[in-house]
Amino acid sequence: MVPETTSSRRLTKVLVKVTVERSFGAVQVVVPTEETVKDLIKEVLKIYAAEKRRPLLPETNPHRFELHYSCFSFESLNEDEKVINLGSRDFFLCLKRVDDNMIVNTVNVNTSCSEEVTKEATNSSSFPWIKFMDLLL
Repeated sequence: MVPETTSSRRLTKVLVKVTVERSFGAVQVVVPTEETVKDLIKEVLKIYAAEKRRPLLPETNPHRFELHYSCFSFESLNEDEKVINLGSRDFFLCLKRVDDNMIVNTVNVNTSCSEEVTKEATNSSSFPWIKFMDLLL
């Protein structure tokens, strides 16, 4: 019997953690390395619904969501990019903002996910000093 070497092993699946906008804790997904961002979004939404996580999502259509490296990242990931090529295993999922003047999820369409996080932090009564953080930077 020939022992396996590291060069003969091939990574077939990876554990990915995706934090869904406004939820607590990341959804953990084991996906094949050949899956795309689009497939990952579908899988995360399926697991989120199956685990009955809160808050309930206003949409379950995977085409209405975008994946980011973090909640502070402005650019969403390309839907056709393969998971293995992303260079990270932790992501942030949020609703896409529409281009017209409609309001999605009671959020102004011109705001991004990171602006929503900042707005939520400044509205928090537990940490009123966060409002002054922008002045310090």
